[in-house]
Amino acid sequence: MDDFSFVRDVLGCCKRKERKYKTFIMRDSSTNLYRVAKAEDIEKRFKVLYASNPNLIIAIVVNDNVKSNILKDFESKATGQDWLSLNDDDIQTIKIKYKAEL
Repeated sequence: MDDFSFVRDVLGCCKRKERKYKTFIMRDSSTNLYRVAKAEDIEKRFKVLYASNPNLIIAIVVNDNVKSNILKDFESKATGQDWLSLNDDDIQTIKIKYKAEL
């Protein structure tokens, strides 16, 4: 045992848990706009967003944190913060490129 093993043990127990975010895209059925979001717990986050806008429907779920990539890929279709005006081809492109679940 070296002189620093105690310090490493103490610091090791204090490390932050690495967060595992997923990305999801919701469609607002009243405007046909899509919102890109990320969360560790999609169901919990969606319930909060749905409470303020019951027109939201989950369209895509990606098991990685790719929110900023999607927003960058489609920045020409941005209508506001995290909102995009996407068409069916765009949705299909996202599903294929990011291996979406839905």
